[in-house]
Amino acid sequence: MADPFASFATLRNKGSITAEGNTHFLVERNFLIALMAQKVAGIRFDEVWYLSKYPDVRDAVKRGTIGSGHEHYLRFGYYEGRMPVTIVVNEKWYLDSYPDVAEAIRRGVYKSAQAHFDAAGFREGRLPYPNFQL
Repeated sequence: MADPFASFATLRNKGSITAEGNTHFLVERNFLIALMAQKVAGIRFDEVWYLSKYPDVRDAVKRGTIGSGHEHYLRFGYYEGRMPVTIVVNEKWYLDSYPDVAEAIRRGVYKSAQAHFDAAGFREGRLPYPNFQL
């Protein structure tokens, strides 16, 4: 992995960054993780909740494949769109903001805005309430 503080040309030459036209870059996964590490480490995290929410992670910790739920979140979970803690949805705001979810609830696909957010909304990048931040 390239040093995140190397020159742009060095990062490009080592394949950590590839220019995609004038507006976008492709960034190598491990390089992005290194750049994001401090920010992701600052996200509030609940170990007990995470392991109960994600049995595959709980099983991996039991097997010793990974040291903890928090380690999993830092290395993989954040990038897989897993929630780090319980996040309570403002039902009215969520349904007003996402009419497709309100329709899915009317059709019986989901029982509530919270159920949608937990099953799909967080991974889709939907906000549970105005100005939400991890």
